[in-house]
Amino acid sequence: TLLFNQQDTFVGRSLDLYGEWCEAEIDLLAQVLKPGDVVLDVGANIGNYCSLIKHKDPSYDIYAFEPHPKTYQRLVENTRTLGIRTFNIGIGATKGSLTLYDYDCNDGSEHASLHKGVIEQIHKGEAIAHEVTVVSLDEFVSQQRIEKISLLKIDTEGHEFEVLKGAGNLLKTGKIEMIHFEFNEMNVVSRVFFRDFRLLLETYTLFRL
Repeated sequence: TLLFNQQDTFVGRSLDLYGEWCEAEIDLLAQVLKPGDVVLDVGANIGNYCSLIKHKDPSYDIYAFEPHPKTYQRLVENTRTLGIRTFNIGIGATKGSLTLYDYDCNDGSEHASLHKGVIEQIHKGEAIAHEVTVVSLDEFVSQQRIEKISLLKIDTEGHEFEVLKGAGNLLKTGKIEMIHFEFNEMNVVSRVFFRDFRLLLETYTLFRL
């Protein structure tokens, strides 16, 4: 997991257990976030990440995005009492519709991806398809009249770079303070190098979390 910060300062280290959010990681984010900050959780799944942050400080204004229809219902149920804004859409480079893939025997898993190879090549499963609505962050933030994003978290199973491409204006104008995203074997399927992220985020300082 990678953390970028526009300010050229080191903010801390955290341990991470594969597949689980460590308390130390959430503590770190709580240290760099301020009361009332806006957080965007792109690829929120069932809401574990955004719920943990919200519990740290209920004043955070959190927007959670999950395109999978079944997973989205669980996200809504899990965050119903927390005041988290939920959206049954995906985030990408442009507005439109894309195909989301998941396991045919476990539809609604945490591995659902806009890249079929994540299910069939990496996880060796049989894929089932869902057509989902996708918008760009530039468009969404403009429509919602969000002035500043303190933390943009992206966990989209290989689609992270496309999410950032759709935030070109936000990046250019410095409206996103921190970006927290995954880079792993999913990027083999999406054919994105880490160099691509580095070039796109040239004004940010890189840290490994």
